[in-house]
Amino acid sequence: MSIQAKTNGSTSDDASPALKSKIRIIDPMPSGPLPLMYSFADAAKLDRANKTTFYTSVFKFQVWLCELTLANTAQLAEQSDPAKRSFQSGQAWRGFQRHFGHIADAAFPGVYADLMQFAGTADPFAHRLVEAAFPLSLEHEITHEFVGKHTFDVMVKGPAETIALIRKSVQRHCDWLDSALHFRALQEWHLMPDCFDPDPKKRELASLGINQRYFDQLPEDSQVRFLNHLADAAVEQKNSPNWSAFHQTSTTTPQPRPWPTRELDQAIVRCWPLVVRYNWSAPELLQTLTELLPAHALAQVPGAAALLAHCATHLSLRHASLSTTTVRPELPAVAIARRLAPPHSEPSPNT
Repeated sequence: MSIQAKTNGSTSDDASPALKSKIRIIDPMPSGPLPLMYSFADAAKLDRANKTTFYTSVFKFQVWLCELTLANTAQLAEQSDPAKRSFQSGQAWRGFQRHFGHIADAAFPGVYADLMQFAGTADPFAHRLVEAAFPLSLEHEITHEFVGKHTFDVMVKGPAETIALIRKSVQRHCDWLDSALHFRALQEWHLMPDCFDPDPKKRELASLGINQRYFDQLPEDSQVRFLNHLADAAVEQKNSPNWSAFHQTSTTTPQPRPWPTRELDQAIVRCWPLVVRYNWSAPELLQTLTELLPAHALAQVPGAAALLAHCATHLSLRHASLSTTTVRPELPAVAIARRLAPPHSEPSPNT
C-alpha cells in the first residue's frame, strides 16, 4: 500500500542531496493507541512535550473524520427522501480543506506524513483511512498516478512537483474515503436501525448502548473513550427521556432492516470513485457490474435506465456521465473494479 512520503531514504542518483533526505515511500506502521485528547490545547501540549506537530494534526484528523461520519449518519437519519441526500460528492476533500486548506506548500508534506503516521495507529478513525488507501494503492498500481513507486521519478524532480503530487494523492484518497464511509453508513443503517433516529441525541445514546453491550470486547483505549463519552452524555442529558434509546440497545440486539440489494449496493458504492473520475456511463457501469456480480444480484437493475434510477433514488449517487449512453470498447480503470470486487465464481444465491 506504499502511499507515504517521509524522511531519511534514498532516491535516484539524479536527486539532489537535500531531496534525498526528504523522500521515502513507506507503508503506515502500527504505533499503538493514541493518548486521549479532549481539546486542541491537549494536542498542542503533547506536541510541545514531544517537539512535534503530530498531535495537533491528529486532533484535526479525528475531528474531520468524525464530522464526515456524523454527516453521513444525519443524512440517512434525518432526510427521509433519498433524492435529497447526496453521498460521495467531494465531502471528504472539502472537509480536509476546511481544516488544512490554509497549510502552505512547504508545510504540506509534513501534514501528509502526519496523516500516514496516524493511519498506522490503533485509532478507529485511522482504520477508515487504511480502508480507503487500499483502492488508492490499486489505482496507483494500474494507472501509475498518485504517490507510490511508479511516480518516484516525479517526486525527485523537485519540491514543487512533489507537493503537487502529494496534494493530488490526498484529494484522491478523500474520494475513496467518501466511498468507504458511505458504505459503512449504509451497513450501520441496515444493521443498527436504532442508531438512526431523527433525534441526534437519541442516536448518540443508542450508539453508546451498543458499545455498552460489547464493552468487554473493546480494547482498553476504546473502553476509556467510551466511559468518558458516556460520562459526558450523562451530564448533558441528565433526566432526559432519550435514555430509553441507551437502555434498548444496551440490552437487546436491534432487528436489522432487510437489505435485498446488498451485493449490488456494495459494488456500486465501491466503484463510484471510478464512475466519477473516468466518466463511466450507466451502460458501462452495468456492463462492469454484470462481470463482477452474480445474476441474482442484478435483478433490480435489468437495464441501464433502472441502474441510473437505483443509483440516484436508492443510493443518492449522481453524476452527469451516468446519464449518457456511451459504451467504450476499452473502459478506463475497469481493471481497478475487478481488483476491488473480483468477478463472481458461483452464480447461485444459495452458495
